[in-house]
Amino acid sequence: MYEWTEGERLGRFAQDGVTRISERTYRAIEALAMSGRVPRDLFIFERRRTGLVVRLGPYAGLFRLGETVVELLPNIGSTREESRAYLWDMVNGADVVPRVLREDAAQATSHEALATFGIDAFVRATERLARCGLVGTYERTSRNRGVIRGAIDWQATLAKTYGRRDQFFTKADDWTNERAAHRLLKRALLVARRHEAYRNRADRLLVGTFRSIDETGQIDPLLAPPNETYERALHYARLLLSDTDTRFIRGRDALPSALIRLPHLFERYACRTVAKAYEANGWTASFQESTHSLVDGHFTLRPDLVVRKGDDVIVCDAKWKKVSASRGRSYGVDRNDMYQLHAYAERYGARDVVLLYPSAQREANKLVFENERVTFHLHFLPGGMDEMLLSSFER
Repeated sequence: MYEWTEGERLGRFAQDGVTRISERTYRAIEALAMSGRVPRDLFIFERRRTGLVVRLGPYAGLFRLGETVVELLPNIGSTREESRAYLWDMVNGADVVPRVLREDAAQATSHEALATFGIDAFVRATERLARCGLVGTYERTSRNRGVIRGAIDWQATLAKTYGRRDQFFTKADDWTNERAAHRLLKRALLVARRHEAYRNRADRLLVGTFRSIDETGQIDPLLAPPNETYERALHYARLLLSDTDTRFIRGRDALPSALIRLPHLFERYACRTVAKAYEANGWTASFQESTHSLVDGHFTLRPDLVVRKGDDVIVCDAKWKKVSASRGRSYGVDRNDMYQLHAYAERYGARDVVLLYPSAQREANKLVFENERVTFHLHFLPGGMDEMLLSSFER
């Protein structure tokens, strides 16, 4: 398994700031980029003096490169454990993934690779489902039963057993476990058993509960679970199959890969974390509102979060960017972000505006810039959350 980081550069030749990869791996990346099975901006090709270099886009999660699984982590923190821990924090605090995935992410450890986490969660959910029993159904079938049961199927009897008085076909309702959800789960179990650590557990399910299930044929990837017991297992089955089994794809209903776009994830995580804290203290929160424009009727403003209490207004915007005190007097803050916040303050009549940035540090961490009318607060999540709240802004 490869472990790469968002923003990392990969190339076939050794050079500064570039991780060297084999020619075979580079060709596999090219093929995957052109296949349409991953987001277009996952691989960004750059031309350098020594040849093309691939820069990994702002995503985190898993994708398959040939026969190898790639774990892509956010570029934050000094170790992979810190990067995974921050990713779990964001997944747990946002709502861009299904509820059952957030519940499991809350219990994940930073030492557990994403691929291991997904497979382990799937096998545990399927074992729990097997203990409860698969949901079956009655299905009308016509077959040669050897005894009269149900109604005689004269057409099948004449066509298939003509001249044989000892055989006849009948139509009757038979109990069966053949459901699309069970075929999906069995197909995912066959993927899970490729991993040595889970082979025995997957085999027990395959030769036991799922022994009679035929996994062949197409499946609607958007099928609804038969009941709540199936929900968690089906979510992880879709993740395992999304890039490993092309037969699972049906027409335009192609599953998304197991990748999350980091700017979107951080925006949801940061804004919902801040909004919850303010709402607990009597403020009201509004996400992505578009009530103001830069010029009357033109250039609509859409801040990530606006919180209000009486006449006080605070506008917040989240940016998935790295800011550091070692990057000069402006700390590496993009001036366009400051101009954007100033426009928000002007049109919303806000005295305080906030930029939310990611940080793996848990201690309080913030910067403040101000002019004669507006105070610009730069806060880093998750560190400094307690200090950031009402004590920073209420007067």
